[in-house]
Amino acid sequence: MLLGVSRDIMIVPFSRYRFNERRICGVLNTIVTALILFYTLSLTQPLPNLDDVLAQRLAAVPSGSPSYFREVGRSADDISAIIYAEVVDRATDLPYPGVIDWIIGINQNGTWRVFLPGDAGYTDAQNDLTPNVLLAADSSPYKPFADPTYYPDTPYHLPFEDGAYGTVVRSYNRHGAGAIDLDLNGGAITAAKDGVIIYAGDIYDLNAYSTGAWWYWNVIIILHAPFEYSLYGHIEAGSIPDWIKAGCTDDLSAPNCYVPVRAGDVIAVEGNSGYSRAPHLHVEFGQAYAIAAYMDTADYDRDGIRIEPIYSAFVYREQNVAISGYSAGEVADWRRGKLVQAVHDPLPANNRTVIGNGDFTGGTASWTPSGWINWQVSSGVMRATRLISSEQPDWGGFFQPLSGGVWANTTFDINVRLGNDSGINKTVRIGLVNGADGVWEQIEIPAFAPLQPHNFALTVPDSWAEPRLMITVNPADSSPAALIDDISVIQRP
Repeated sequence: MLLGVSRDIMIVPFSRYRFNERRICGVLNTIVTALILFYTLSLTQPLPNLDDVLAQRLAAVPSGSPSYFREVGRSADDISAIIYAEVVDRATDLPYPGVIDWIIGINQNGTWRVFLPGDAGYTDAQNDLTPNVLLAADSSPYKPFADPTYYPDTPYHLPFEDGAYGTVVRSYNRHGAGAIDLDLNGGAITAAKDGVIIYAGDIYDLNAYSTGAWWYWNVIIILHAPFEYSLYGHIEAGSIPDWIKAGCTDDLSAPNCYVPVRAGDVIAVEGNSGYSRAPHLHVEFGQAYAIAAYMDTADYDRDGIRIEPIYSAFVYREQNVAISGYSAGEVADWRRGKLVQAVHDPLPANNRTVIGNGDFTGGTASWTPSGWINWQVSSGVMRATRLISSEQPDWGGFFQPLSGGVWANTTFDINVRLGNDSGINKTVRIGLVNGADGVWEQIEIPAFAPLQPHNFALTVPDSWAEPRLMITVNPADSSPAALIDDISVIQRP
């Protein structure tokens, strides 16, 4: 019968039980002794150290996985650790060349936890690394170095569409040899140099930032010459054009394409695939490439099988290269947030002027007034006066676009004759400008000075897609006129 249901409840007098006080005290004493012994052992027995926990975590990788990790070095303190690990092909027992992954160790209240790339919480653990460990972090000693005898003969282009801007996120000095991150604001990615696409894949539709599983990036690799490759990573799923896919297979475990491309050809769209915090383009330059296999830890194909192989390509023997007129050293020093503009067909240096009607025999043809300017051509000479006005803009002049874009560090020799037909000293500024950026030469012209030749050089500091020659006149006195004639702008070889 259940209690509370039976009617036959038997009440037992308390006096029938006799408590053995000695037995109870003995039991209590045994319990207390056991607790003290357990506490003492907990103080004398050390907790598992980092090596023990690391060994346990590595041993937990399934034996059927396509690859495994093998430590080659570490940076560590008592709180956190980076274990540098090569990735070993389980079938051959050989490491993939050039791949060094970070295994993260974090000591939480005396207990070490270890996170492999692909583990949940990997990136959070990486964010808990101590400053000392981060400052010491350097996996480069464990990677093969570039051979300087194979430096590219010709420079690369910025890898996005002509005239478009990219924002530098990280360059060589912050990201590592040969590697640059660029924010293209969702724009198209272009080949950085003539070559042949040898590997391309855009099937991965997931972001693995929280787990550090870099192998889920969509990537393209282009061969430019022997020992010369460029890589384009994190591209948008499904964004490789059909004309490229027509020359590729779906097998990502091996080189799967042979598609010739020219610098400036659109090859994909910026994305956020793989180990990526936000959409961007990772471009990298190396002397060799390889393909690695990892477990499908994120189950990208949703088949419930996470031990099957996932393939992705990478370059190694990375090297810093010159890009769009910037030297390799200048690229390395690009600051975060710098805007760079792509130019894929820069003006050739052919000893010819890159402007038209510089002698004004065609009047004002090819030239455009700007601001508060009174201008006219008389007897083949430009007569320009800055008008007095309290309204914006605060300049007066005229300009002409150059006949094409230019790369960074391009120098132009500028020749011009200047004079002054008024009794007021004039200031003529001549510059090469691109949007709000410009380089200028300022020339003072005395009152009533006849036309005299002036020669100077201007060097464009950045890659400019729409440079123009700008001429301004001051002061704003409405007194005629500065005299300008015989302008030529010739690019140096």
